[in-house]
Amino acid sequence: MWGADAVNRFDGIFAFAVWDSIERTLFLARDHLGVKPLLYAERDGLIVFGSELKAVAAHPAVGDDLDGTALSDYLSL
Repeated sequence: MWGADAVNRFDGIFAFAVWDSIERTLFLARDHLGVKPLLYAERDGLIVFGSELKAVAAHPAVGDDLDGTALSDYLSL
């Protein structure tokens, strides 16, 4: 009904994912202030996401290797 614009109607902290199996689309959203974390990694067409870094890093496709540039960008923001 509202689609992606639904997040503009939400108050509070949130992070969620919606998979549309008919359209084969994934929608990830988090609160406007970024209070609730939503982390993700993409490897070879696979998307892994979670609310904690250790959850994402625990997936075998992601692992715990670090991209120095990405880490620098993350810490600078």
